[in-house]
Amino acid sequence: MQGACEATANDAHGKPVVVLEEMLCLPIYTCDQWVGCAFVRGNEQNGWFVERAADVPTGQAAVVGNVCTRGTARCQAATVRPNGVACPPRTVMPLIDPPDYRCETEQGQCRKLNR
Repeated sequence: MQGACEATANDAHGKPVVVLEEMLCLPIYTCDQWVGCAFVRGNEQNGWFVERAADVPTGQAAVVGNVCTRGTARCQAATVRPNGVACPPRTVMPLIDPPDYRCETEQGQCRKLNR
């Protein structure tokens, strides 16, 4: 069906297609700075939300994708803008390097580890 959401479209057998949620352990970027790691849950269709993080509230909406803008560096991260936090206004976006740490799942926790 054209124009239908993926989750409500039918597959070849006439059954609804279900879009599964993912849980990712990613670096968090907000207001022009890296602020640690977080588990984010969701998918591209329904959106991403912070599940667990030290410095970001649970349930906060996030955008998952490449954040780096300097050179050819690519870095997948969750960009968040916490409620009540005023980021500085920008006319030109800054060049963003990858964080100087990595995020990995360790014993059920999303941990910040040195590169």
